[in-house]
Amino acid sequence: MNRFAVTHLTDPDLTEVTRRVVTSFFTAQIAGDHEAVSKVASPEMTVWILGDFWWSGMHDLAEIAVIRDSWVGGLKDGGADFSTELLSVLADGNRASVETRITATWADGRPYESLCHYALDVADGKVVGYREYFDTAYEATYRQAERPTNA
Repeated sequence: MNRFAVTHLTDPDLTEVTRRVVTSFFTAQIAGDHEAVSKVASPEMTVWILGDFWWSGMHDLAEIAVIRDSWVGGLKDGGADFSTELLSVLADGNRASVETRITATWADGRPYESLCHYALDVADGKVVGYREYFDTAYEATYRQAERPTNA
């Protein structure tokens, strides 16, 4: 008996589908292509965001749009220099791990750079949910602490 035998292997075809879906999802988000995002995101997708900020916790797509708009509203020139770089995508079965680097300039001229990690779930060729992780201490020094009136 080989005591180092692998007893469980993830379906490589499912892993490849997940990798393609997640890469398409982030590529479309980075490009601001909402139509392409809607093709690979479930309409019932949920997003959980780390921390104890007003934007933390579980959200649906409508709430995420308000959070995104509030964040971009705090950037210089409406986020003209906002950039997201996709650093890595790792997939296994119907789950994926993604790392991004986000850079921008706040309206007051301060630079912003954050590395974020996302853990995603995919079903039937669509992203059905993800969890977003980042440096909460860094975010606390940069992001607005108060909930905007439209959130």
